[in-house]
Amino acid sequence: MRQIRVRESVAQHAVRIKTAFQRRSAILMYHRIATPASDPWRLSVSPENFSAHMAVLKSRKEARPLSEISDWMNRPGQADASIAVTFDDGYLDNLETALPIMEAAQVPATIYVISGAVGRPDAFWWDFLNRIFLESPSLPDSLTLTIGDQALSCHLGQEAQLDSTALAAIAKWEADFEPARGARQHTLLEIWAAVSKLSPSGQREAIDRLAQWAGQSPVPNESTFARPIGWEELHRLAQSPLIEIGGHTVSHPDLSKISASEGAREIRQCRVQLMEVTGRNITSFGYPFGRFGPETCRQIGDAGFSNGTCSRFGVATARSNRFQMPRLQVPNISGEKFERLLNCVLGPAGKAGSPVSVYPAKWHDSRTARPAGKQLDGGLLRASESRGRGAPVSFYQAPGSDGGRDA
Repeated sequence: MRQIRVRESVAQHAVRIKTAFQRRSAILMYHRIATPASDPWRLSVSPENFSAHMAVLKSRKEARPLSEISDWMNRPGQADASIAVTFDDGYLDNLETALPIMEAAQVPATIYVISGAVGRPDAFWWDFLNRIFLESPSLPDSLTLTIGDQALSCHLGQEAQLDSTALAAIAKWEADFEPARGARQHTLLEIWAAVSKLSPSGQREAIDRLAQWAGQSPVPNESTFARPIGWEELHRLAQSPLIEIGGHTVSHPDLSKISASEGAREIRQCRVQLMEVTGRNITSFGYPFGRFGPETCRQIGDAGFSNGTCSRFGVATARSNRFQMPRLQVPNISGEKFERLLNCVLGPAGKAGSPVSVYPAKWHDSRTARPAGKQLDGGLLRASESRGRGAPVSFYQAPGSDGGRDA
């Protein structure tokens, strides 16, 4: 574990040095602004920390709409910096919680929306799996389930019934940093890997059977804003002058694993659906799971998108492929640590390129540097060899998957 974190710090330092004398942009990646009971993939930032992040961006005066980043980087001028905020998936809390905070700070953002999830009352399947296995005090002892062509069988044993103390300990698990321990965590990873490979209808069928087994509803508590955004809510969100709506496919498939024709359809239909509802041109695209196939970049251009972002760690520069711009996953950290993160990759505000010490790995998010088989721009560092057997997995690297052409 220590070896992985050291390599991540080296990766951050290498990227910053490489781009020190180029005009560059840090594209920040968020998902939820919330404090869920469990968050093994570290997709959430608390409202308090997010408010502090936006205050930092307001003070730096470098935040720009993502749609302007590519043109801005290619303009002549000094090697200064810019920052763009992005959200993946299209959670309701992006409207209810994040937008008022961004409006107070006057920070723009791009929200990548899964068009096929809009208006559905049930939670995203990965969140429902967390709720079942990491938040439920009582579950049946045994589970036998066929998911796709895979037969799964598990026995929870002593973990079938948990008191509040034991359940809280399991819910704190961070799958990026810690290997699975115990039947619940191992079962969650196994089912996650199997469900992620299914078609949308197959995923719904698998989740319905799991819900029946667990005696739970996939519909989340409305007060948590944990469901996908609705159509009317999406229209309201798109009306904000600070918000750009971006495409994130229809059903959130791994574009490196499906056929080129399926990928083209997912990309094209997503843009059409979002344009019909918002009445706005949709030009930005975020790759689901950060992955793309050999035809995907061309396909998003053919569909009418002008840029694409992935989950590869790094900052975008004028040399970046505008359809493969890297991003920085933002962990749930304080405003002070967030400012140090930006100083590491961009330099202090107004002093772009100035050397800054690498920030401590103890609060670094492993998915930012993508240790699971990732490669930095230009091949500066390959981290796959640092990940030993049984090492943590990433939300962007399905357990048992080679990640395909991972972004």
